[in-house]
Amino acid sequence: MKVGLFLRVMKKIKIIGLLAIGLLVVAGLVFFALQDPFPRLDLSKGDTHLLAVILETPKAPNPETTEYPDCLSVAKVQVLKVMEGKGVPLEMLVAFPVITKRKLTEAAFYKAGDFVEFTLLEQGQEEDSLLSMQRIMDIDDFSLELFYAEGLWRWTPEVVDLVLSASDVLSAK
Repeated sequence: MKVGLFLRVMKKIKIIGLLAIGLLVVAGLVFFALQDPFPRLDLSKGDTHLLAVILETPKAPNPETTEYPDCLSVAKVQVLKVMEGKGVPLEMLVAFPVITKRKLTEAAFYKAGDFVEFTLLEQGQEEDSLLSMQRIMDIDDFSLELFYAEGLWRWTPEVVDLVLSASDVLSAK
């Protein structure tokens, strides 16, 4: 009789333990599902961090023949998502380095249709050296506001689709 009671109690403890483990697993899955799967730059308060598609961008000049050792390219972009920070225009001009110390940067190879992630420098807080740097710009749309960017990353279309669909799911909750 005592053995039978002991086995029933142990069976109930086992079931309760399995339920507790199951709840912990579900809680962990929910927690990690809500986390951003892509690393972000460590941003100070007030920075605006965006995901955008390049609509137009000029070809980078030859770093050996250009007059300046550093050069910015001005691209026309369409904002797909404000990842952090304040709202911005849907379309804007963004200046980013394409030549640094007479060497092409990765951004020199960006083209129309590329998806990019970047942080906008706070307007009015740009360094004088950045403002006086040579800029190349083939865009005739002067109605758009010019911003300066740092920390550029190029994304694949598959990752962009994943991020945008995940944000749609999260915003629907």
